[in-house]
Amino acid sequence: MGGVPVTIGTPHGMKQQNADKIIVFAHAGAFLKGSCHTMWHHTAMTAYLAGVKVLCFEYSLTSEATFPTQLNEALAVYKALISNNRYKPKNIALWGASAGGGLVPALLMQAQQQKLPLPAALLLMSPWGDMTKSGDTMTTLNGYDPMLQYELTLQQPAMAYVNGDAKLLQDVRVSPLKAGIEAFKKFPPTLTQIGLRDSFLSQAIMMHRKLRAAGVDASFSPWEGMWHIFQGENQLPEAQEAHSENAAFLVKHLKLAARSE
Repeated sequence: MGGVPVTIGTPHGMKQQNADKIIVFAHAGAFLKGSCHTMWHHTAMTAYLAGVKVLCFEYSLTSEATFPTQLNEALAVYKALISNNRYKPKNIALWGASAGGGLVPALLMQAQQQKLPLPAALLLMSPWGDMTKSGDTMTTLNGYDPMLQYELTLQQPAMAYVNGDAKLLQDVRVSPLKAGIEAFKKFPPTLTQIGLRDSFLSQAIMMHRKLRAAGVDASFSPWEGMWHIFQGENQLPEAQEAHSENAAFLVKHLKLAARSE
């Protein structure tokens, strides 16, 4: 789609009334690894509970290409989707996890600049909104977050994404959290989920505060004791509850018909 490989999944029991509605998902993996196939478990339960399709796009990993390729690919997919008469912007939700959670806000900012119609809803899971070592919890949760530590797991992928040009880490197309409040003013209703043991906690809070300051209908959902992208552990009660929360958000803002049991 738009020259970018995509995978579309349709959940069992989806109502026909929801056939013209879709989630566009940008997966996690620090732009270094991951794919729609390996990250499908991040979306499947939410899609099933909401009764809506998911489109995951395979943006280029940094072993293949560096910024701005990934942002251009995301924009190409979105443009292709809204140019197809089957999907109207009011029937589209964007969803980003971790690195994808930074890519999607950057996509929305680019869409605004190009005067494209925006989607109906935005879901952010543990968003990596700033590729510099910003936010208090990037330091205070060092050793408590079992997955992330800037110098060990984030700095190298960040530098790989910008092809070694540290100045680009300050660019709002790379680190959308660095954008001013004005850039967020036309964002759709947004739900942000984050674990309280996630090093991106401070960044998620700062993103949420900018959205609220911009007048966006923004909800913030913190999860006690949970780590980075805990929602992928579908056997956890907390993950199951988080997916139910996501589904309720999507049902509301995409005006989805209740799925068949």
